[in-house]
Amino acid sequence: AALDRDSDLSMDSEEEFADESTSDKRRRLAKQYLDNLKEEVDDYAFDAADLDRDRLAERLKEDVAEDKGRIYRFLGDDLDFPNRSDPETDSSKIIERLFKIGVNGVTSIAVKDNFAYTISKDLFLTKWDISSSLLASTPRRVRYAKGDRHATQDPSYKGHTDEILCLAVSPDGKHVITGGRDLKVVIWAAESLTPLKAIPTKDRNGIVMGLAFRRNSSMFYAACADLKVRTYSLDQQAHIETLFGHQDTVVDIAALGQERCVTVGSRDRTAILWKIAEETRLTFRGGDLITPTAKSISTKTKYPEGSIDVCSMLDDQLFVTGSDNGNISLWSLQKKKPLFIARETHGIDTPMDAARATAESSPREIDVPKPMPRWVTAIHAIPYSDIFFTGSWDGTIKCWKLENENRKFSLIGELKGVKGVVNRIDIVETGGPKNKENINVYAAVSKEHRLGRWMKVPGGKNGIYLGVVRRK
Repeated sequence: AALDRDSDLSMDSEEEFADESTSDKRRRLAKQYLDNLKEEVDDYAFDAADLDRDRLAERLKEDVAEDKGRIYRFLGDDLDFPNRSDPETDSSKIIERLFKIGVNGVTSIAVKDNFAYTISKDLFLTKWDISSSLLASTPRRVRYAKGDRHATQDPSYKGHTDEILCLAVSPDGKHVITGGRDLKVVIWAAESLTPLKAIPTKDRNGIVMGLAFRRNSSMFYAACADLKVRTYSLDQQAHIETLFGHQDTVVDIAALGQERCVTVGSRDRTAILWKIAEETRLTFRGGDLITPTAKSISTKTKYPEGSIDVCSMLDDQLFVTGSDNGNISLWSLQKKKPLFIARETHGIDTPMDAARATAESSPREIDVPKPMPRWVTAIHAIPYSDIFFTGSWDGTIKCWKLENENRKFSLIGELKGVKGVVNRIDIVETGGPKNKENINVYAAVSKEHRLGRWMKVPGGKNGIYLGVVRRK
């Protein structure tokens, strides 16, 4: 009977608008959109005056800007960082905590709604409750799932059998996807952390290095070590397409609302923007040691760019990358070379002790390698805004702001107290839809880099870092 009533209602609705013209339909849908906006704003309003025409007009402008892929959130001047010239007298503005968790090698973190998800090299996927104040105590572990290294020959096993390197949470928060050295992408139910399906890359070098969801979509992308970028559908739980173009391991990937993504290819020193629907790509070449003519060596920097390791998109026209020589580069789709490069952004590493640098019984100073810049190991931009954050192993997470009509950027603040390598950064804004009170910066911190054990940070911790930046 209920089905009959629903069908009768739908038929009545169709009959009601059967004679509607195209312009009338457009007008009706626009009115419905405005009504929905009023209801959404009303959920957060405390005064009827807040529901005025200006507020609705501002929200409409934001929706149009995001649809067009433009930066419309200018947050850089609103963040209340301490005065960099005298940070000690102003240190109370920043709230920082580092929570040690009992796993080995935290490789990534993703935050959605009231939960944070972490993965580690010892095959743990863990769900944490961050709804209560993290500043009071360690976050509560809600659930966890652990892989099995002995199940490599079991085709029915849906979990991981080797190190988990990357993860992402679906836009609706109902699914978590992970990838790692066992050559597969695993789809999990976010509520119970039950593995739903394992999708193999079907390549002996198909280690999954990075994952990213398209905003407000069920499509996600994977960066793989076999030089390929793969696209997947969460609805179908299947691999859709494979993209070719990099000449080395694809180590990181980023995406926003359009059907496109940005990847970086480590030692091929390129970033590629993939226009998936158009089946085209744009290649951006790094390696700023070489001049555009490739006939002479530039004197801009004494540290060559060996690989581009991380990337993040600011909007549909701008993105940023981080390199192994400490470079942070700002790129535009309108230019093949970076708009701006900041060098040695996280400082020079501590010189190696002579006794560790050589096996000789009487080490000489000549045997000690020259100290090199710290790599940019993590980068994260707040979508459609003018700020982004970077991390390394210098004990800080740095915040940068675009300026000069989005053609360069500068450092506006630092979060300190980070003990270890920053392997991944994620951002959560707290407050209502308009008046975000704080920016919570979460980071996966580890004693070692997520992709190897090239260094051990003295005093490093395996855990979750939280830095709270207040709005002015």
